[in-house]
Amino acid sequence: KQGRYQKPQFQDDARKLFAGTGVIITTEGCRYLGAALGSTAFIDPYLTQKVDSWVSQVEVLSGFAVSQPQAAYSAFVHGLQHRWAFLCRTMPDMTRHLTALDKAVTTLLIPALLGRPVNPAERAMLALPCRHGGLGLTVPSSM
Repeated sequence: KQGRYQKPQFQDDARKLFAGTGVIITTEGCRYLGAALGSTAFIDPYLTQKVDSWVSQVEVLSGFAVSQPQAAYSAFVHGLQHRWAFLCRTMPDMTRHLTALDKAVTTLLIPALLGRPVNPAERAMLALPCRHGGLGLTVPSSM
């Protein structure tokens, strides 16, 4: 299955050019290597679905962090946060979608890992890399 996102003014030419090849021509948008290309009407629901999925994964990880903090920390730092780091590198204006994820990490995961809530100064310190005295718990909206 192959698709091609095409600007609306070139749609007819693209349909003629790719006729009979099995390539799907769309003007709304498509996913490409995990990122979304196209109109805002296509990209926004895609990003909202991704962020909602990550928030639910952080909620599950927070549950594990109560009894297994080291395993939850490792899963977050070495796995989960890289999922949104990729989209932050490939999608423009991603930060406005990540506020719910910021809130989940700050209010659910970190208190579960540390056993207490943190203030904004402590949150900023925890976001520092380990080599600088932090834990590498990145702030998603600042990536």
